[in-house]
Amino acid sequence: MQTKEILAQESANRGRIVLIKEGIFWRAYQRSAYLFWHNIRELKVTHKYIKAVKSDIFHVGFPAKILEQVLDKVKGKDWKIEREEQKIQIITGQEVTEKQFEEWARPFAAPIAPMEPEEMEISGQAQIIEQIRCFPIMEKTPLETQQF
Repeated sequence: MQTKEILAQESANRGRIVLIKEGIFWRAYQRSAYLFWHNIRELKVTHKYIKAVKSDIFHVGFPAKILEQVLDKVKGKDWKIEREEQKIQIITGQEVTEKQFEEWARPFAAPIAPMEPEEMEISGQAQIIEQIRCFPIMEKTPLETQQF
């Protein structure tokens, strides 16, 4: 399924968790990811900016091996499950507002600033000692050493 199709489907999503099969994984995008994360399991949320659609996209995913465990958890909540070959829809009846989704997604979209090493302040005395210690005395003439 194309990213544009997924975003269009999710923008119209009203109370459904749509799981899409991609390779050996099942993924839930955008509002479906929100509902999955809050109601079934708090999986790692992946965030990407897609240039082709000029939009951020969030998804959660899990291996196909544990699909039955996930569906057993859903059956315990008495939600309706609609199965297709490459897609499963779980009708929860819980609507997700744009504000709820944005508040949930904000921490996952926050850029992580790279760690910068802290610069240690070196006192004047310590700097002089370091310069003396690093002076290549064996390579310098007596006059150069005296001028140093």
